[in-house]
Amino acid sequence: MPTSKARLTRYSVDLMIPARQLARLRWVRTGHRHVRVEAGLMVYNRAGNPLNWNLRQVNLNLDDSRYAIVQAKRG
Repeated sequence: MPTSKARLTRYSVDLMIPARQLARLRWVRTGHRHVRVEAGLMVYNRAGNPLNWNLRQVNLNLDDSRYAIVQAKRG
């Protein structure tokens, strides 16, 4: 991607997963439920041209008590 000469602006982004999608969590030997999620974010300028991007792999490991909280909030 081309480098921008424009002033740098930082943003904070929160990504959320609907609780019903966590049904994909699988048991692992530690007794936790685990899922690996890939999250991507792309930034565009006003003309719609891509400026920057970030791709991360996130590992979620929930013990029984945290999994129960998630299940109680399912919508």
